[in-house]
Amino acid sequence: MRVLPLIISAVIVASYVGCRPRNKQEPAIKLAGSGLVTKQSENDTVTKELPDDAQGKFKLLTTGTFHHDEVAAGSETLTWYGLFKSKHGRYFISPAQIKIKQVKDDMVDEGVAKTGWEVTTDVKDTCFFLLSGYTLSTHTVERLLPTAGEMISGQVQKYQYNDVDYTLAAGGKKALKANAVYPFTSYRLHCSVVKSGISYNDLLVAHSKPDYGCTILFVGDVDGDSVPDLLVDTSGSENVMSITLYLSKPAEIGKLFKHAGTHTITGC
Repeated sequence: MRVLPLIISAVIVASYVGCRPRNKQEPAIKLAGSGLVTKQSENDTVTKELPDDAQGKFKLLTTGTFHHDEVAAGSETLTWYGLFKSKHGRYFISPAQIKIKQVKDDMVDEGVAKTGWEVTTDVKDTCFFLLSGYTLSTHTVERLLPTAGEMISGQVQKYQYNDVDYTLAAGGKKALKANAVYPFTSYRLHCSVVKSGISYNDLLVAHSKPDYGCTILFVGDVDGDSVPDLLVDTSGSENVMSITLYLSKPAEIGKLFKHAGTHTITGC
């Protein structure tokens, strides 16, 4: 079994082996009468929707060991900024130089073959993500949700920053049978807020038949514009992690976030 990278969170295992485990979490608030719960039949689907970034400006990485196709060639030559946690519990943004080394991929390599990649940085603190293609200023980041967890259909998480209230809400159609293959269908994750009299409600991701809800990995002002940003595992799959960053500062008019890259990691 392949060891996936270290994803830092109070409820995500420090180094997980093989298929993705279910994560324990604090109970989320139930959203009564949510308009996000669809009225569609079981035959209807919702196409997976990640915000478009056609120019491929942003690139996202995490540290750890990966399959050959999970790290792009030439990544070492790019300029990177990372979100880190110090041993004293301080979260901060810092420039980072990455180092990529060929290593044995236990899932596919035989004999002396080494097709896998190990990604490390010159910053020795714990790394949440590495971003290239967008400049982040060096600063301390307040973590607004102390724990992360799976957002299942019908749940919300609320947080506040600079006296503004934000809501993450998961919607979808729950399975009619307790032993159904998929726990819910037509899954959607939204983030909403009312600022200066203007209402924002961004659709972050949608899945037709996910194995899991999305997992919130980090909430905090990463890009320094006084609006909290999001780091989310958007895969919805038992065998995949898709670490996705949403930044508010480069967002288009009328939108709360800009999709700033996804690093997809395959397990067993």
